[in-house]
Amino acid sequence: AATIVSDRLSKIEHLSGSPFTVDVETAETDFTQSELYGPALTLATAGMSASFTITVKDAYGNDRTVGGDEFVVQLTDVGSGSLLTAMVEDLTDGMYEASYTPTIQGSYDMT
Repeated sequence: AATIVSDRLSKIEHLSGSPFTVDVETAETDFTQSELYGPALTLATAGMSASFTITVKDAYGNDRTVGGDEFVVQLTDVGSGSLLTAMVEDLTDGMYEASYTPTIQGSYDMT
């Protein structure tokens, strides 16, 4: 068997016009990687608007920089089962603001 030296397997030369600039865009939104933050995730006052921010990311953890995603945020009163749907505003930069106004005191599950 013949031995081939590795420097003979390939030849490194720049292509004409290189180096090239390659713009890499984010992948599609992965809701499981997205982040939520703000006080309204844990505390709200009956009759007053409460809000939090959603920052969307792709599957690789990159921040998305465009809007267009659809969110449905619902809060269910643990005691009565009543449903409250939050309004979600697309800030068109990969961030969304969700707001809701609870009217009944109690604990809620948010989905």
